[in-house]
Amino acid sequence: MKYVPTPNFAGKAASASAASLDAIKRFVAFISSASPDDLNESNNISNLSAEDICVWKSLDAWIVFSLGLDEAGDEYALLADLIDLNRSSQPVASNYAAKDPRVNSNYNPRANSRINPRVNSSLNPRVNSRINPRVNSSLNPRVNSAINPRVNSAINYRVNSAINPRLNSSINPRVNSSINPRVNRSFGGPFVYDSDINRLGYVLRVNDKITLAFDEQNSLWRIAVHRGDGFSVFNDANEYVEHWVSDGQGGLLRFSVDNDWIGLIV
Repeated sequence: MKYVPTPNFAGKAASASAASLDAIKRFVAFISSASPDDLNESNNISNLSAEDICVWKSLDAWIVFSLGLDEAGDEYALLADLIDLNRSSQPVASNYAAKDPRVNSNYNPRANSRINPRVNSSLNPRVNSRINPRVNSSLNPRVNSAINPRVNSAINYRVNSAINPRLNSSINPRVNSSINPRVNRSFGGPFVYDSDINRLGYVLRVNDKITLAFDEQNSLWRIAVHRGDGFSVFNDANEYVEHWVSDGQGGLLRFSVDNDWIGLIV
């Protein structure tokens, strides 16, 4: 069976301990000649059936992988993550956020009027028609089919497996620990907040067009499609539910489809 390492796996392997590198070599030797029956019968492999993810466990390292079929119909293993059991983790601040509006008032719209849409009318879509999808049709997915995943399959995560975390394990925080704030305590965001500055989840940029938002339980929560200097945002049923507007200093302001201010991302 062929194997394909993700960039996340390759990056961790490059700095892995010697014992973990030996474990990787043993896994590669095993997977290269393994049949599906060999995988099912191996005592070293646990299957997380809910996500079709497997974990190969040794005393020195755990290797997270999934199985797929290439264009020729041949099965391959996608190596998604490496957990080095010989490398001790460094203590870092719990729930670390690089730009925490609960601590740094510069990122808090309630304290910084420059990023408060109720004070700064240029950030308020009810006042500034340029950022109002109801007025500016290029920002409205109900009018502009290019930013509507129900019409444009390239941005529909149910059709395009590259942007579906259930199929692409490199963008699945339940598999890729480097993008999971519960595991990687140095993950600095961006995080999603409501208008009362309560944290709701976090975002992951997939490519130039798509950003995914996950809730605090690491479940897919929102799919954001980039347009202009903001995003049209959909729930996991591809329903248009909100839009995000740049705050002018690297963050985003969240608005409902009725242009009510509902939170921020920073």
